Amino acid sequence: TLLLHWSSHDQWERWFEHAGVAAPDSSKGLFFSHLMLALDAAQSGQGVALTSMPLARYDLEARRLVRPFGPAVKTGYEYVVAGRPAAFRQAKVQAFTTWVMAEARAMVALPA
Repeated sequence: TLLLHWSSHDQWERWFEHAGVAAPDSSKGLFFSHLMLALDAAQSGQGVALTSMPLARYDLEARRLVRPFGPAVKTGYEYVVAGRPAAFRQAKVQAFTTWVMAEARAMVALPA
């Protein structure tokens, strides 16, 4: 069973296309209002969720979730650290920005 977040429908289609596999009828999947709910459903054995590494990282490391097959697909979604210019002059905000960028680089380097 596909576990779908309301905005992940097109991502599933992209994943199946990238994998060279015919996509199943996603209308028969389970839809969730939040991706974390889909991940919880995957943990409880209700199906397979499509997610990002940042959201699944700790569950994958703890073996609560597994990547049963590849491939990883670049979605084109990007994240930025944003705030008021004055905020970035504060040492604590600079420390946070340095930390979050290091975490993001580490996630990109995670094995497939």
